[in-house]
Order: sequence, then C-alpha cells, then structure tokens
Amino acid sequence: MPPAENHHFARFEPLAGPLALFGLSVTLYWKLVLTTQYTWLAGTDIAYQVLPWFQFQAGQWHAGQFPLWDPYHWFGQPLLAQAQPGAAYPLNWLLFLAPLKDGWIPLEVLNWYFLLIHYMAALFCYFFCRDLERSRPASILAGLVYGFGGYLAVTDWPQMLNGAVWGPLIFLFLFRAFRRCRPISSAALAGVFLGASMLSGHHQVPIFFGLAAALFSVAHCSQGWRFRPSALAVTAVFVVFAGLTSALQTLPAIEYGQRAVRWVSLEAPVDWNQTLPYLIHERFSMPPLNLLGILFPYVHTHSSPFLGVAAFVLAVTGLWIGRSGPAVRNLAALALFGLLISMGGNTPLHGLFYALVPMVDKARNPAMAIVVFHGFASVLAAYGVDLVSGGLDSRSSQRIARCMAVFAGLTWATLLVLIMAGKIAADAVGGFALAGLVAIALAVLFAAGTLEPSKVSFWLLVLVLIEMGHNSSQRLVDRRDTERSKPLVRLTENIDIAEFLRGKAGPFRVEVDDKEIPYNFGDWHGIETSAGYLASLTSNTYRLESYHERVQRMAGVRYRIGKEAEGRWQREVFTANSGLKVFEDPDAFPRAWIVHSVVTAPSEAELRSKLFDPGLDLRAQAVSRDPAINLESCPGRDTIRVTSYTPNRLSVFAGLSCRGMVVVSDTWYPGWEALVDGRNAEIHEVNGAFRGVVVEAGDHVVQMRYRPSSVLWGGWLTGAGIAGALALLLVERQRGRSRQPPLRSGL
Repeated sequence: MPPAENHHFARFEPLAGPLALFGLSVTLYWKLVLTTQYTWLAGTDIAYQVLPWFQFQAGQWHAGQFPLWDPYHWFGQPLLAQAQPGAAYPLNWLLFLAPLKDGWIPLEVLNWYFLLIHYMAALFCYFFCRDLERSRPASILAGLVYGFGGYLAVTDWPQMLNGAVWGPLIFLFLFRAFRRCRPISSAALAGVFLGASMLSGHHQVPIFFGLAAALFSVAHCSQGWRFRPSALAVTAVFVVFAGLTSALQTLPAIEYGQRAVRWVSLEAPVDWNQTLPYLIHERFSMPPLNLLGILFPYVHTHSSPFLGVAAFVLAVTGLWIGRSGPAVRNLAALALFGLLISMGGNTPLHGLFYALVPMVDKARNPAMAIVVFHGFASVLAAYGVDLVSGGLDSRSSQRIARCMAVFAGLTWATLLVLIMAGKIAADAVGGFALAGLVAIALAVLFAAGTLEPSKVSFWLLVLVLIEMGHNSSQRLVDRRDTERSKPLVRLTENIDIAEFLRGKAGPFRVEVDDKEIPYNFGDWHGIETSAGYLASLTSNTYRLESYHERVQRMAGVRYRIGKEAEGRWQREVFTANSGLKVFEDPDAFPRAWIVHSVVTAPSEAELRSKLFDPGLDLRAQAVSRDPAINLESCPGRDTIRVTSYTPNRLSVFAGLSCRGMVVVSDTWYPGWEALVDGRNAEIHEVNGAFRGVVVEAGDHVVQMRYRPSSVLWGGWLTGAGIAGALALLLVERQRGRSRQPPLRSGL
C-alpha cells in the first residue's frame, strides 16, 4: 500500500477502539437493541416512577417548555429540584427530544438509551486506560468490565447509572493534573466531570466519587510527608469547578431539601436538618460474604462487586507484577478504598467518614460505593492484560495455571454439594458453573505459555465477554414473561379512564387508589392527581394531611378512581374495561376562588386547628400565618375563572367588588412569581400550603409563573464552569504545556 494511503487510514486509527467497543456493547445487549422481545424497564421503581417522569418531561420538551414544575402530583411539586427525575442532565434532554410515537417515548428508543449509558461508561474507562498508556485490546477489555459488570450491570435506575458513567473521566484528568500535565485545566476538567455526575439526578455515586477524589488529592498534597502547595492549588481548582458545573442541580436541590421531607426506609420521613441514622447505612452495607460476588454473579446485596474470574485474575496479576509503579499503587489504593466504603458498617472506615464529613450521611446506601472499587479494578485488569500478553515468565504462568485449575475444581465440587443439598438457587447455578469453566480456560491459556501476544489478548477478551454477557443478559426481562413484566404491562391499563377524564372541563384533580393503580398515573397520562409515588415531598404539603376530606375538597379533587365509593364519593360517572370506576364529588372546590377574610394563625398547630375547624368556611376565608394581610368585605358578587394552565404558569381572570385574595390550590414554593395586570405581586402561603394573591377591586388578570432563581443562577454557574474549563485548557495549550510527562514522573 502506498505511504500516502497508509497515512490516510492512520487518521482513523484512534476510532478503532471506540468502534470496536461499540460493536461489543451491541453484542452484549443484542436482546435489547436487535430485537423487540426484551426490556430493562420491568422493575417496579422504573415502571411506576421513572418512566412516568420521563414521559412527562418528553411531553414538555416537545411542547417547547423546560420542565421545572410537575403539576400532576401532590398539588404540584418542583421537578428539577427533586434531582431524581434527571431534569438537569443534558444527555437526558436528547432522549426527551427524540421523536415520539403517538405521544409516547418508544420502548426501542429507551432500549438504545440504556445501551448508550453502558457504552459511555465503557468508552470513558477505555479513554482512562489509554491515557495510562495501556494497549488498545487491554483498554477495550477494561471498558467492557466497567460498563457491563458490577454496579452498572445490576443497577437499572438511569439517574444512578448516569452518575457512574463519569467516574473514569474524573480520575483520568485528576491523574493528569497531579502528574503536572496541564495541571490547572486538567483539574478543572476533572471537576467538570464530577459536576456532570451530580447533574445526573442522584447524589450517592457522586458523593463516593468525591470521597475517592478527596483521598487521592490529600495523598498528593502531603506526598512524602511534605506539603505541596501546587497540589493544593490543583485540588482547589477541582473543587471549584465541580461546584460550578453541578450548580444547575445542586442549588435547586439544596433549596428543595431545606423545604422537603424524604423517605429513607424509616417509619417517618426525615427533613434536611436530621442526620440520617447510621442503622440505615448498616442496613444497606455490603456484607463480607458478598466479596465472593467479585468472582461469582448473583452473590450480592444492594449492589454487585462482580468482576468475573478472568478480569479478577488479570487485575491481581497487574497489581502483583506492576506494584512498583506509582500508577498501579494509586489504582489499587483507590480500589481498596471503594471496597471498604461499600462494606459500610462492617468496617470502621465508613463510620469515620459518616461522622466527620458533611453530606456523607445523605448517601444512605454504602453498597453503591462498590462502583469505585469496580472502576479502578477494571483499569488494573488492563495492566494485567498487557503484562500477560507481553509474556510472563514461565514460572509465573505455571503458578497462575495451577491456581486456576485448583479454583475450578473447588468451584465445581462446591457447586455439586450445594445442588445435592438444595442450598443454591436455580438461577445461580449457571453463574457458578460458568466461573469454573472460565477458570479451566484460563488454566489452559496460562499453561500453554507459547501463544502470540495478540492471540492472548483475543482469548482474554473472549472470556471477559462471555462472563459480562452472562451477567448482563440475566437482568433483561422477556416481555412475554407475564409475571416479571407485570409492572410495565400495568402502564397500558386504564387508558380509557384517562381519556374519559381528559374530556372533562378542568382544571381539577383526581384521587387514585394506589392499590389498584400503583404507578404515577398523573405523570404518565398528564392528569393532575392528589398524591403520587415520590421519594420526597415539600414539607408544607406533607403537613397538610392531604388525604383529609376537607383538604381534598379544598384542593379541587373532583374525581376518584377505585373499585368502590368511599366517604363523600357517591356519584359513579364511569366504569373502565378493567372494572375500575370513576366517582365524582360535585362539592369539590374550583381550582381558584376569592376570599375577603384571612384568619391569622401564628403557630403551625393553630393553623392546623383552624384549617380543620368545620365552622370555618374555607370558600369565604383563608388561614395564614402572616398577620399583615388586609382585605375588605363587601356585599357585591365576585367572578373568577382559570383562563390558561400549564405546568410552569397559569392565568386567572378575577372580577372583585372590593379588595380580596385570589386563592389557587397549588403548592406554595419559592420561585413562583405573581403578576396582577402585568405588575409584580406577592404570593402568600395560605391554607397550609396553597398560594394567595391580594387583588384590588375591579377586573384583573392574575398570572403566576415558576421562575426559580436557584435554577437561573445554577444554569449560569454550570455554563460558566464548562466554559471556564475549556478556556483554561485552551490557554494552557497555547502556552506550550501540552507535552505530557511520562507516567513514572507523577504516578
């Protein structure tokens, strides 16, 4: 081939690894993306909570609105501020903008979304390994182990998966920064990727990444018991840019957390100021027995440490033979740190961080820290591949071969005993048997000792692919399996009820019997409901006792979905094909009304007492803790109607005979602004959790819009963080700092 042609193809050589990794990712998840028979969406949390969140957000994006407020549950709740819906995560926006099918997100699109999350994790791990000068085959192998094993293989919550994706890039640039390769811009980019992890929608994995990064930074700031100011500067830049980039999510989440309660597996929810009891962390710790799960699939609780036999042997080999290298020692230390933290209450280390480091108590599932172990162990496996394919000495090869043979024998013998004793689950037999077979294959591979390096890498990759494929595919559900796919199927039921309710004049709310319809009916169908399946709730709504008949009527809950009428629900207006019925309460309040008197209640207890006093007519009087609200009483007749209503704004026409208050039965929350005839007006918190605006006599247009300053400032800060990191990178490159020192100089 002519030299010019060689040069032409050389330009595309860097794409070889990512393309190969993509092909292998599709191979591992072929059931999802090459057929329509399987799904990852069958978990109850995914089907009942996450999918409705996604459906609501997709609808808003296609309507040209950014989804900040969710009106469909609990009288309205902030959406982005809850974090878990993933509304602040830019890569989710691409999912929401994908073409809809009859108004719904197609399952095929969601399946590709799931695959691409795993591919991104694998690709970023590949980049990390390549930056550490690992070979392309070794880096591909490490990427597959990280992207399709352990934590990422058994987790189906996308908000948690998306947080784990960015781990390799955080440490790629942090490692660069501390070996003085464009240290400032590298530290800034590491912070950007930690911020991106926080934008994903769940705080636990980013907290564990942050702890590992803090440990790594402290070690370098005091290297050799000498303080290093340059390392401290790198750490400061990293922290600043992590804070900036995450601001779009963290600022609204902090604002929300201070005004919300959260359910954490206790009888009662906790608020922001309560330290989460350590017994919860102990409950969600990884038991020591789960260390066997590093080698055997299905041996895990809360999360999985699974590397597989092949990757584990390679990681140990890379650690043992390469232990003199600073990079290997750092990787091993960080992997050990992740493993110990994931064990939670089973080691004292986690307790120290819980007691001494702010926010660690909020990460109630220590087992999720296994993602830190898994990431660094995967990179160590890449070192093992290069050492093995480069040619081990005969003595080491034979030792590994003998160890694998013994392990295979013990595995099969133990499996046989467990089967005979009936002490092993049927679905776990295959995983144990496969571990024994892989061990035998490794014994043969190491015993041969004469294969070419490329062939050694190939067969090691094949073994890892087999183990990851078995582990990953078992999590997918055949859609024909009526029992396992039942949560997903339930979303297709009762569409006729939704169509009936959409035909009624609104706005109004619906009470849903969650025993009959356990998923978030409101988000899924775009119908306002009086409750919902959430992990947290604004404190004022929680204290309001929203199930009380008086509150339900005041909130405009006009319909109920259930099998039988209860309490005030006497009038049946619709029967669905499923047998469920819709009942109407004709005495429900309108969604907006006018009062001319406000009863002051200085304390929370007094407010509740007055609110539930049957002698107080809430159609004519409001209850507030604000003593400065002055209204007028007059004999004239008022008129009011809701003229427009969307998630982030509403408009009301109000005609008043004298000064009064327009009350809207939507949740009071910071960020809502009111305009009366285009002029700013104050929104008062009335009736425990609702909004009230004082309006003078005459005809007026009252508008409310949700424009939270926490989101606006957060967006600016996130943009500044990303732009600032790129600017620093450009400056350092222009100053000629682009030459990367050899690995031995810093790591």
